[in-house]
Amino acid sequence: MIAPEGLTQLVQKAQAGDRRAEAKLLTRVGPAIEALSATFDRSSSAEESVSDLEQEVSLRFWQKLQQFRGADDDAQTAAMLHEWLRKLVQNLAENRRQARHAAKRRPAAPVVRLGAPASDPQNAPTGLDPPASEPSPSALVAAAEIDDRVRAALNAMPDPLDRQILELCFGQSVSLRQVAERLHLSYDKVRERYHAGLRFLEGELEGLV
Repeated sequence: MIAPEGLTQLVQKAQAGDRRAEAKLLTRVGPAIEALSATFDRSSSAEESVSDLEQEVSLRFWQKLQQFRGADDDAQTAAMLHEWLRKLVQNLAENRRQARHAAKRRPAAPVVRLGAPASDPQNAPTGLDPPASEPSPSALVAAAEIDDRVRAALNAMPDPLDRQILELCFGQSVSLRQVAERLHLSYDKVRERYHAGLRFLEGELEGLV
């Protein structure tokens, strides 16, 4: 359960954009997110997968925080926030489960139906050509432009620790717990800076498709 003391006002301040309140709220709900993620994740690699689910839930929590409506009473707000988080974790865990299931069923290579019958003496396909295995030049240019913008945004981050954490998470696919161990920081500290970095990038990359 989430500690209720002053929670209603803390949520309201965080929704209003108070950075200090956002950090405090993240610390307050962190144990609930961790416990709920461990409850709903049912993959084989439990520890790593739960950590990944925690990151996804935390990110979605900030994205949807404005949608949460609490109560005037702190205890009721705590109960409502916990239930809101429970549904969020449950939905994301189910999405991850379905994605893993789909990945197992997906063929290793795309299945292409050619129009020419196997007995065609000229061996000339009359249907659609198979798709190219390599990305088009325009797609490569677009990807390079996006990569340049992301790199510029990372370099513009005022806090080098935030940049290092994001580069480890996204560039090397390192979980937050592993980042904390590498940098000799607490998990809560790394998670706080991770979300601070995401908020900065969100502003820098606004409008990027």
